[in-house]
Amino acid sequence: MRRVAPGAIDFAALVRPGDTVLFAECASEPLSLAEVFLAQRYALTDVSVFVGMGLAGTFRAEHADAIRFHSYGALGTTRRLADAAVLDIVPVSMGRIPRLLAARRMVFDVVMIALPPPRPDGRYSLGLTALYLRDAIHHARVVIAEVSSALPTLRGISVGPEDIDVIVPSDRAPPELAVHPPDDVARRIAGHIAPYVEDGATLQLGVGSVPEALTCLIGDRRDLGIHSGLLSKGLAGLIERGAATGARKSRKPGIATIGSVMGDAALYRFVERNAAIELAGVDETHLGAIEQDNMVAVNGALSVDLQGQVNGEMAGSRFVGAIGGQPDFARAAAQAPGGRSIIALNASPGDGSASGITARPLARVSTPRTDVDVVATQFGAAELQGCDEAERRRRLIAIADPRHRDALERGII
Repeated sequence: MRRVAPGAIDFAALVRPGDTVLFAECASEPLSLAEVFLAQRYALTDVSVFVGMGLAGTFRAEHADAIRFHSYGALGTTRRLADAAVLDIVPVSMGRIPRLLAARRMVFDVVMIALPPPRPDGRYSLGLTALYLRDAIHHARVVIAEVSSALPTLRGISVGPEDIDVIVPSDRAPPELAVHPPDDVARRIAGHIAPYVEDGATLQLGVGSVPEALTCLIGDRRDLGIHSGLLSKGLAGLIERGAATGARKSRKPGIATIGSVMGDAALYRFVERNAAIELAGVDETHLGAIEQDNMVAVNGALSVDLQGQVNGEMAGSRFVGAIGGQPDFARAAAQAPGGRSIIALNASPGDGSASGITARPLARVSTPRTDVDVVATQFGAAELQGCDEAERRRRLIAIADPRHRDALERGII
């Protein structure tokens, strides 16, 4: 392991022709490394960059003049690359990535990540994002870490100095996720989900306004647990208010198990060395959710067809989302003892002229109908498990926008 100043790093000496470079996502994006890499991109040959959910907007369409972009979806600022048609989508759920890396069916030759300073034992917390990053580090040829004094240390998953080839010191603060107040539609959808969250339930919430609205409605619950790919401001608020004690979790009681943290500087300060929060990889968060009793998973959709299939990726012809962890958590929660898997859907997106529920089978399915438990819209909640196709159709039409129900009955939208 060697130390290099940000301006002194020579990527042409580290990145080989044909390499795929992974930049850590969410709040663990190595901002200085990314900026220097992009400035040196013309010195590289036949290089691909894999990015996940972007918060900083570092990677832009004009950078595709020298590098190719890949991702598992179009989340956050990565959506701009998709809009510019310079992003190739790999259709994969988050929980499958470690196995694909181990089998060399996905290859990240070079991994770049932002880490906090080492702990007293010399190891490095993965900071604000774990997900599949430990596996990517393990299988990479070169690992470059931007070690920032502004990143918090979380308990849980870590890497050792032997896992890192190059360290670049930094004082860059992590990028933040702007959270906007939920609108009336989000609050109405959340209102139909809240009854499924009982005292002692363990929560997984995805990104978006509906999960944040839900956290405002369940603050009176007792002994909620958290086992989630994301710790948001809303979930952290449940911990602060004493609603999420984790006392009844079947695995790791008293601990919120999370895969990443995204929010503002106050949230990042809250998680710093917080004994109630533990960072974990997707093998534990996404795939391990089945081991949590009374698991309630809430994830968003862009459209649902009358069979109950879920699209979380595309709005019309645009990629605006991702498969992400939705199918992992949907299946795990639906199978966990006492668990419920809930899909949140705006039944009349945009100006309301289109229906979020469609009679036409979806062209892209993020979560199959077999794993869909409950679909909730601003007009109600439809429980689908155990229902035949005719009953599913009836229940889904009943929670569609009333303006579109007749067209759905006739199968013309």
